[in-house]
Amino acid sequence: MAERTISWGPRDAHKLIGTETTRLDGVDKASGFAKYTADMNQEGTLYARLLTCKHANATITRLNVEPAKKVAGVHTVYLFKNEGDDCNWDGDIVAAVAAETADIAEDGVRAIEVSFEEKPHFVDEQDLQGARKVTVKVKKNDGELVDESIVKEEIVDRTVGDPDKAIADADVVHEGYYGIHTISHMCLEPHGAHCSWNEGDDGPKLIARHSTQAVSTTGKQFASKFGLDATDVRVVCNFIGGGFGSKFAADEWGWAAAQMSKDTGRPVRLMLDRPTELKTPGTRPSGFGKVTIAAKKNGVITAWKSHHWGTSGPQGRPIDGNQMPYVFDFENKHVLATGIKTNCGPNRAWRAPNHPQLCAITDTAMTDMAAKLKMDPVDFYKANLGQLDKVAKENGDLYRAQLDRASDLMSWKKNFHHHGEGGWRCSQARPRRRSAPLGRQIGEVRSRSPTVRRRGRSGFHRKPGPWHRNSDGHRNGARRNVRTSS
Repeated sequence: MAERTISWGPRDAHKLIGTETTRLDGVDKASGFAKYTADMNQEGTLYARLLTCKHANATITRLNVEPAKKVAGVHTVYLFKNEGDDCNWDGDIVAAVAAETADIAEDGVRAIEVSFEEKPHFVDEQDLQGARKVTVKVKKNDGELVDESIVKEEIVDRTVGDPDKAIADADVVHEGYYGIHTISHMCLEPHGAHCSWNEGDDGPKLIARHSTQAVSTTGKQFASKFGLDATDVRVVCNFIGGGFGSKFAADEWGWAAAQMSKDTGRPVRLMLDRPTELKTPGTRPSGFGKVTIAAKKNGVITAWKSHHWGTSGPQGRPIDGNQMPYVFDFENKHVLATGIKTNCGPNRAWRAPNHPQLCAITDTAMTDMAAKLKMDPVDFYKANLGQLDKVAKENGDLYRAQLDRASDLMSWKKNFHHHGEGGWRCSQARPRRRSAPLGRQIGEVRSRSPTVRRRGRSGFHRKPGPWHRNSDGHRNGARRNVRTSS
């Protein structure tokens, strides 16, 4: 069988790559003609607004929506929670009010009588030792309340080989502390839906104009919720204002919009407000870790040890320790992962879940080891391509070629310098030569202007502050508790 050859061909022979191509939706978006879910405004549309909990951890002790129903222009109220239910983060949704206008819906929300019993909360995802001191009351199946830690120890505890011996025998050892905080997706168009029903007509019974990345799958979620056949639901999303992995579900607010539309016989638009958008639809979980790496003088890593932790909100899951160190499988390693339950919003996918955090922790630690060895980090990575994990192993030659190509394109060998060698510091910048005052440049006679503090590349000159680089080339505070030994 003949081997198939694949080639891009000469650059000037491509029809699309390297040429100016008009986007099919470019004109619509640039002109404002494109209509997003948040822009939908069918005739008769009702507008929904949300009541959310303002406490990090609380129980609803009173919830009376009857006053809201009596507000002129309010058509229906939807309950996400009831009296006695818990709210586990600031922004947890309690109720929605649908009315003739958004302002009236806001009046309806303010009319709801609601009270909370506040409870202790914990939100510091980075403070593992502090979290270990916190317990919460948990009701068992028999109704008994017991104290339970918010820390989930040893979610992953995996040892391969003998990392302690390899570290003791190593030529160089590096220890460091690294981490990435929780990040909100910050979708420009918030999550939400505009729903309407056509039960008396042929065709779909429910039309959900939904801000979603998954037009083909959210219809089944709507159908399951309302006992419909999937063919009875039509999902429309011609344009989406950002999702980044967070818009794959119909979500409880989508179901609420559909239910309120069903109850009133009117289209209902329910889009999350900006504060709720940042807190509730899910965030990228955090990851922090203490890492120890051992290596030979030639740069080959002989051992890896890491203990990392983080939060996914109330679930308390850390990033996946089974994938640490990222794309490498060193012959001696110990990986420990710990989760922290926090009173923050839940997590969702963000551009390859877990991978950005795993990559950042692994690569920054390895780059610091290269600095300790006084090695070019590109050479250091290439020295360890023989230790890739089973998924990445088949790409070893490709990674090597990519490193070589990238190095060539950016003139890496010419421009690279080790940490602390050749880095520019604001406090060492030479003063710039000042021009004459503007009046003197145009011939106007005037007195000498007051002395102006000369500016450097990053602002006025000043003594080194907390934002200056350390002797190793890092900004203060960017990496904490980093220690190396050999």
